[in-house]
Amino acid sequence: MEMGVPRCLYNWTWQFLRDRRATVECQSATSGERVFRAGLPQGSVLSPALFLLWAAPLAAELQRVPGTTAFLYADDTAALCAGNDIQIARQRAQQAADTLAQWAQANKMTVAGQKTQALVLSQWPRDAANCSVKVAGETVTAGDQLKLLGVTLDRLLHFGPHCRSLRQRVRPRTAHLRKLTGREWGLQEQQLRVVAPGYVRGALEHAAAAWLPATSPTHLGLLEVEMRAAARVVTGCPRSTPAHGLMVEAGLAPVAERRTALAARLLAKARALPEDDPLRAVADREVRSRLSAVSGWRGVGEEAWREAGITPPFSIEPLVHK
Repeated sequence: MEMGVPRCLYNWTWQFLRDRRATVECQSATSGERVFRAGLPQGSVLSPALFLLWAAPLAAELQRVPGTTAFLYADDTAALCAGNDIQIARQRAQQAADTLAQWAQANKMTVAGQKTQALVLSQWPRDAANCSVKVAGETVTAGDQLKLLGVTLDRLLHFGPHCRSLRQRVRPRTAHLRKLTGREWGLQEQQLRVVAPGYVRGALEHAAAAWLPATSPTHLGLLEVEMRAAARVVTGCPRSTPAHGLMVEAGLAPVAERRTALAARLLAKARALPEDDPLRAVADREVRSRLSAVSGWRGVGEEAWREAGITPPFSIEPLVHK
């Protein structure tokens, strides 16, 4: 009601959620009824929308904390708290943690303080020393890295730990691919060309448009090694095969080329969003980097556009038509 939802829809949703009962039928046997007193129906198109409406006040409360940006994805909640020095940033992080705990208590939820992670993003190692916040009575000490939505973030955002983690994850997949190459019964080369991009490269490129452009060349090399290993499995080429020819023969793009393509694609997608979209605001923002060695998807994407002869002003067809 506070968000302006029509009362008829409000009443319909209330009737939809209350007194829900379910049974299980297996062959000719039917179980007894069970009453569901909490949760949302799985598979319903209405369930994600109801969850967003339910969690929206939390995002609004966190946004009211000075210097804080809230990020919510399903049941994962993250808060980025910035300040001119580590003490101000830590105070804001504590205020955000208290806001989260108060909202959870008011909505009959429990915050898992023992599962909460903290990370200090700073060029100065001393900022991360002895930095902690209290979350629902649990003391959370800042670590060297944390995992958010499958991506390992480190203090300097170089993504070295994430690249090493991906390397360990992809190696068994390459071994699985190798076991499918039996001479008598295995997959043909054309079939391997289809399987390898999805099974090996797909694991490497999870959310890669966001983090891969910021990866240093050294860490990028770790991923190139694994892609070349997959290319040797596809083609049957020996280890002495030159890298460029190997990747061309396998039909696989090097990680460095994928880095550029993903950044350019994400930038185009962001620029096609409505002007009030947060991702569009990031894409349009002009921020001067303090460190020449630091890059991101916006800078890499713009450089790729310039090399392709695409220079502003130009128009991009909007993804969402008004």
